[in-house]
Amino acid sequence: MRLAVPLMLGRAGVLLMVAIDTVMIGRVAADEVAFYGMGGVPFLFFLISGVGVLTGAVPLVAQAAGAGRMQDCGRIWLLAMATGFLFGLLGMAILSQAETLLLMAGQEAPLAAGAARVSWHLALGLPFLLMHYASASFMEALGRPLPGMVLMAIANILNAALNWLLMFEVPGIEADGGASAAALATTIVRVFLFIGLSSFILVSLDHAAYGIGRIGPRGPVDWMKLLKTGLPFGVAQGIETSSFQAVAIFAGWLGTLPMAAYTAVVNLVAMFYMLSSGLAVATSIRVANAVGRNDDDGMREAAATGFRMTLVLTVVLAFLLWLAPTPFARFYLGEPQAARLMASVLWVVGLVVIFDGTQVMLMSVLRGASDRWVPTGLHLVACAFVLAPSAWLLAIVAGLGLHGLLAGMATGLFAATCLLGRRKSRILALGARQL
Repeated sequence: MRLAVPLMLGRAGVLLMVAIDTVMIGRVAADEVAFYGMGGVPFLFFLISGVGVLTGAVPLVAQAAGAGRMQDCGRIWLLAMATGFLFGLLGMAILSQAETLLLMAGQEAPLAAGAARVSWHLALGLPFLLMHYASASFMEALGRPLPGMVLMAIANILNAALNWLLMFEVPGIEADGGASAAALATTIVRVFLFIGLSSFILVSLDHAAYGIGRIGPRGPVDWMKLLKTGLPFGVAQGIETSSFQAVAIFAGWLGTLPMAAYTAVVNLVAMFYMLSSGLAVATSIRVANAVGRNDDDGMREAAATGFRMTLVLTVVLAFLLWLAPTPFARFYLGEPQAARLMASVLWVVGLVVIFDGTQVMLMSVLRGASDRWVPTGLHLVACAFVLAPSAWLLAIVAGLGLHGLLAGMATGLFAATCLLGRRKSRILALGARQL
């Protein structure tokens, strides 16, 4: 728990920043919430895919630390930073054409134009956000997540303050009043996060002991290891994100009001997902440490404990949504009609929270146990062939609207949980194997 709790809070802080944006934009207009939600559609694909690739550094650092090879850890961190920077630049280049991409996806011109401004402002911070994630993963794999958690707490306070300065009427500052201003504020704060955590690492850690500042002749080998470990997870995350983004496109087809409600719902789901993700990463580190020690029993115990904790956590979160849907909806959306629509679907959202949390835990356990491409294939089946088609059939063909979108999402995530659960049982029975 000493590792899991800071990880959970730190990851929740990433989405708390988005939640603050959504809530403050929701006090302006439902149209602006729709711009923010649709603007995040192309951006999140690159963010989540990049984070997935960089997550490959976690088991590499954890296994090296578990085996006592501390000098390998700093080299892996530097390689992860470089990978995040390059991936971020690629994302920026493509996101500069966000409006064209959204129009090609069938969105109306006003929505595409407003969303594209949001995408570009978010894209400016993508390289910094991915490099920050590389630093945070490095510290977490070393069992030191607290600095990242503290910085994230400070960043959320700064984000709220910048939102207020840029969005509302403050003497001496011209207010934008919309989604693009919130996106710009968030990007500024993400630059702060990168500078803060990387500076802490450079100042506080022994460069010689951790191999910081030296790539060395093993650099290309370790970089290929990082890509071999991270690419499958990045592909899996990209597949899941693409499926979610397809659902967002369907929500855009339903109209501005359903899109605004969907944006708030997904933000809430993502917030809860980050709690599960933090617990999953902590479990992955414990599993990878056990693999580094060739400790089969420790690996299985870590996996079982993590899954039980995730199940309890997600069921509790789902019950909160089922018991108090209206307060959650009113917190996110100031427009009564949009809030009522959001409240009416939260009973389905509770199921989404449970299945989303369990599948990310299972995926993380498999990653820590050095299983790579098969879980990615299972994820592809669940998301591309169950989640997105189910959402389209229920929402568009059957005419169930937003309720159908979320029911399809729950169906796909349940399929992922079942497939990955079966794979986990088989892999853990085989025992530990190092990357």
